[in-house]
Amino acid sequence: MKKAIIAATVCLLLYGCSAQTAPQQAPPSDEWAHPLVRFNITAFNRARAAWEAQGITCYTFEVWEFRGGPGPWFRIVVIKGEATAIEFVEGPEPNEQFVNDMRKTIPGVFDWIADSYERGLRLTDWLLDGHHVDITARYNADYHFPELATFSIGFTVPGGGAGGSSGIQVRGFQPID
Repeated sequence: MKKAIIAATVCLLLYGCSAQTAPQQAPPSDEWAHPLVRFNITAFNRARAAWEAQGITCYTFEVWEFRGGPGPWFRIVVIKGEATAIEFVEGPEPNEQFVNDMRKTIPGVFDWIADSYERGLRLTDWLLDGHHVDITARYNADYHFPELATFSIGFTVPGGGAGGSSGIQVRGFQPID
């Protein structure tokens, strides 16, 4: 009983809701460009500008994409902004289409996030009460590239259908002199 009262009090204090009614939608943040698409566009634009200002065009990194299931890791070498070598590192065996579609540069990872945001905006007409799109990104403190980004939706469309998620992760980034 005490735990239920404490939980209700925490809910009321943190979320401004009664114990019987959870919030249907979080209030829009100044950083959100749309109330149903939760994404800090300000932080994204700041990180992308900081990445571009460094002028790094030669580097190596590993990338992993989640598309409804775990994907493979690849090591990629980028010279003058172009992927020049792609090597399978670990995970499920990739098919040719996966390799063709994957993001092969750090600007490509930023584009994945921007594309996810645009996709989220296109979905807002289909979202029912209480549903939203979440796009998260964590940026590297030294080089400002996205280390981890996720896109998740929770919705039901007329006629059925449900949400899903995808993500991209970068590790082992090293500039090449």
